[in-house]
Amino acid sequence: METVSTLAYELTAIADEKTIKDTGEKVPDELLMLLAGKVLAEIVDIAEGSGIQMSAADVAQAFKQMTLRYLGEQGMDTRELSAAVDQISPDQMNQLAAEVQ
Repeated sequence: METVSTLAYELTAIADEKTIKDTGEKVPDELLMLLAGKVLAEIVDIAEGSGIQMSAADVAQAFKQMTLRYLGEQGMDTRELSAAVDQISPDQMNQLAAEVQ
């Protein structure tokens, strides 16, 4: 899952950096997260198209990793958020992941 998460994160970061370079404006965080979810969904589609099976829980874990990485790079302490996300039931996490896909 880490590879999928890293790939989606890096592609989103490139889009953000290019936007800043081209327009001089930063993309709002909520739009970056939306883009990250869309990028992740596309990567999952490509992986599944090549025969790699990914469960909804795998996708949810990848999204969690991306989110925690982003927040950590923004200087936030991610331990509490990570613990809070870990409290979400697997059924709820699967539902969230299905919505991203």
